[in-house]
Amino acid sequence: MLFLIVVLLTTAFRIRYVAPVIPPLVLLSVFGLRKMIDAFETWRTGASRTVGPVVVLIVMFLALYMNVRYIVGQYRYVEPLSYLAGNVSRDQYITRYRPEYPAMQYINSSLPADAVVLFVFIGDRGYYCDRKYVLDMAYNRSLMQEVVGHAGRPVDIFLGLRDKGITHLLMHSSIFSTWAESAFDDRSRELVRCFFQQHAETIFSQSGYVLYTLRSTPPS
Repeated sequence: MLFLIVVLLTTAFRIRYVAPVIPPLVLLSVFGLRKMIDAFETWRTGASRTVGPVVVLIVMFLALYMNVRYIVGQYRYVEPLSYLAGNVSRDQYITRYRPEYPAMQYINSSLPADAVVLFVFIGDRGYYCDRKYVLDMAYNRSLMQEVVGHAGRPVDIFLGLRDKGITHLLMHSSIFSTWAESAFDDRSRELVRCFFQQHAETIFSQSGYVLYTLRSTPPS
């Protein structure tokens, strides 16, 4: 049980999902250790009764070591003192770990209140966005892929997005380009290329995150 706690704390599993069960797991771990010690104490030979507690201590030490190592690693990664000491601003600190944050700031300050932004490969992170947004991969399907699949012309992609209420696109450009190579055939990739050329205008770009506004007519 103690090993299970360590695994949960030292993997990439999102800790907030399992946090409610950690206190019961700790209690069960302590109970298990107590039962182990009691079992060793029932052994008849003196050597066995001595080795038993040593084994328990080694297990506890390894578990504590892994937890301490995890905490130290997290501290080095988060670097809270740089922010608490005022060496970096709140926006700079957030941007260090959430590179899409400047795009969110631009959305909040520059887009109209009724804007609807389609997030494409943003990692489902919309908690800094004050405008309405739609996740491209909601319900395990790609809205963008669905719209492109029903399009015969570049303008059909625009119309399909507009019918969904989308006014802007925010995407991680390099990930989208890689994904499009495998998700679309040659014809669909050409439609997507023409769509961005004729019906989407870049209004913000930083750290690989690009924000587009949709327009109904090609540029003159």
